Amino acid sequence: MAQEAFTLYKLIILYMLDQAGMSLTNAQISDFILEMGYTNYFNIQSAITALEENKFISMETIRNSTHVHLTDEGKAPYEMSCEELNQAAPQHLATNSLAADLMFAYIAQLLT
Repeated sequence: MAQEAFTLYKLIILYMLDQAGMSLTNAQISDFILEMGYTNYFNIQSAITALEENKFISMETIRNSTHVHLTDEGKAPYEMSCEELNQAAPQHLATNSLAADLMFAYIAQLLT
């Protein structure tokens, strides 16, 4: 799996948790990403495991469901990348692939 794609999966998970404002189950995260056709189940679980190992998320089992929580450490790289994206011209990123690639590289460094 390409490192850029793996980083993107981690960002998607962090974004989902941030936007939900509460924990999501592993199944909810997996189902959404699978339904969108972004990747396969094994890549999702690898991304979740990597985020947990880096303390960006925590996991808790409640009634046979694994709940995924965004930690303060997980908010920091996500919020930093959002600030950078908000300061950059969104139209420029949408029309300039080089700028988008550079922004993606910056975000990737935060998560690796």
